[in-house]
This record gives sequence, structure tokens and C-alpha cells, in this order.
Amino acid sequence: MAFPPAFVPRELLEVPGYFGVQRDVTWRLADDVAGAIRLARAREQHVLAYAVHLLRLRYDNSIPDMADRLGQRREGLWRKLTERQPAQEEDLILWCWLAGESRRSYQPDGLVSEPIAMPRFLMLRRQER
Repeated sequence: MAFPPAFVPRELLEVPGYFGVQRDVTWRLADDVAGAIRLARAREQHVLAYAVHLLRLRYDNSIPDMADRLGQRREGLWRKLTERQPAQEEDLILWCWLAGESRRSYQPDGLVSEPIAMPRFLMLRRQER
């Protein structure tokens, strides 16, 4: 029995079909820290999937061509590039290498609809030992 993915990255977009194929997209902002982390993860996957999409178009490669060359399952690669399931850390690193991209990180201010309390350093030490 197949288990559903932890989250579906494309569902965080206003227009899910744009995931990985449109440069400028509108995201649904998160309400909490957990949602902000998922959104940051989805945004990174989108940017890298889009970079791979442009390369596939430029060199006229299909997802099956790419999957065969990378030794991956075609359906799995397609689901990750179209954001139907979260890519694994290994996928993101590989896509960076393929596209000559760097990893991305996003600050919570741009990920949430209202400010959320985030711990900041310097943190107060506990008094007991």
C-alpha cells in the first residue's frame, strides 16, 4: 500500500499547475512555523524544478530521458519535478548540480501571513543546572 506524501508542494501555490514551469508564481502564505518550513521547502523545490525544466526545454530532453540517465524511476522523477510529492534532499542537491544552481533558504517574514514568534539568539540560559 502506497502512503501519501508528507505534503504536496504544488498545493501551496495559488495556481498548482504553475509549479516548476512558471518563473513567477503566487504562494499561499503559512500560518505557523511548521507551515513556513513546508513553504520554504516547496519554494526551493519549485525554483530548482523550474531550472531543470528550462534545461530540459533548451536541450529537448524529456523526463524519461532524464530519469534513465540519472538511474531513477520515471514516475518518481516526474512527480517530484511537477511537485506532486516532495523531492528528497538528494534530489535537490542533484538538481542544483545539473542546473548549476545554489541552494536557497527563505526567512520566515516572507513565508507567513502574520508574524510568528521565532526564537532568536541570544537565548536566555536556564537558571537551574
